[in-house]
Amino acid sequence: MFGGTGALGTTIGASLTKIGSRCIYPYRAMASVYDTRMRELKTTADLGYKHFLRLNDMTSEKECNFAMQSSNVVISAVGSRIWRKKESDFEEANIRVPMAIAKACKNNHNVKRFIYISAAGADPNS
Repeated sequence: MFGGTGALGTTIGASLTKIGSRCIYPYRAMASVYDTRMRELKTTADLGYKHFLRLNDMTSEKECNFAMQSSNVVISAVGSRIWRKKESDFEEANIRVPMAIAKACKNNHNVKRFIYISAAGADPNS
């Protein structure tokens, strides 16, 4: 689950581990396991397992492929917190990172389903 440190990712991850799934949370280098968001994620595991995997560059297909090498479903919820600082961060969080994840899913024969959740095109007046 890419982008699992957000509110939506925490809820989805808790639901998946409740049914006994194993969740892998790749995170960026700017966060750490001792961050408050990671501590909150650790307590949501019920029957399944949660693993945290640090990636240096989430736009790299090679690193994304390494993160999903044993996964059959990949969920991407990247983009909610990262882009609020600069315009280039918006492009990275909503275009480059999901593109790298999608290409890595395409090249990985274990991945059967790729689920992408984004609010980048949502209407702010809805």
